[in-house]
Amino acid sequence: MAVPKKITLYAVEKAPMVQPVRMCLFEKQIEHELVYINPYNKPQWYKDLTPNGQGLVPLLDVDGELIFESSVINEYLDEMFPARRFLPTDPVVKAKNRAWTLAALEILLALVDMTVLRRLEEYEFNRTRLLGKLTKLDEQLSDGPFFNGEQLALIDFQYAPILLRIDILDRLYGTDVLPQFKRIPAWAKNVLALESQKATVPPPSGGRDFDHCYLPACLDSFISSQMASGMTLDPK
Repeated sequence: MAVPKKITLYAVEKAPMVQPVRMCLFEKQIEHELVYINPYNKPQWYKDLTPNGQGLVPLLDVDGELIFESSVINEYLDEMFPARRFLPTDPVVKAKNRAWTLAALEILLALVDMTVLRRLEEYEFNRTRLLGKLTKLDEQLSDGPFFNGEQLALIDFQYAPILLRIDILDRLYGTDVLPQFKRIPAWAKNVLALESQKATVPPPSGGRDFDHCYLPACLDSFISSQMASGMTLDPK
């Protein structure tokens, strides 16, 4: 199979599932062009490229062939550039990794629901739901340093944006999510320490780094309005 002549990654700066692809490209040292799309004003030409016509990201253009969905893109990159492989070769481990990669979306949605809320009861309900999903994930983890053990894998890239956002919530708003688990905290620390992760954190916006511009305004406003009522979730 011929090596591609041109690879273009279309992305939205703060879209979570863009980061796994960027991490894979970084780790494999694959030359590519990165094109950011305005999520609030997606050009029609870009919408026309995407399978649902809505302009989803990430989207990889490989010599005119279009590949979408971050985990699918990364498996393609792993096969096309095999010098350093990140997909396990053991059939059982590979199958479990793919299954838990699919579960990452459910965990991300639970995290989003926890931050987009209107009442304290909603926060508590969605935090409990997130903890439940993470409990199952924690049971699947090896003793580290990564998901499968010593070898860094595609699934570690897939969870990086989720672990990053949970870490921010814990540090800045005291949500106390990571400390509830046996293995996830160490895994998060190791994944977030990767140079590929640090290099692909969304860029600063409005003079603030990603730590301070990630949270939806509704969560920030909610916390501020609840402080007087004794809520323990305090912005730091």
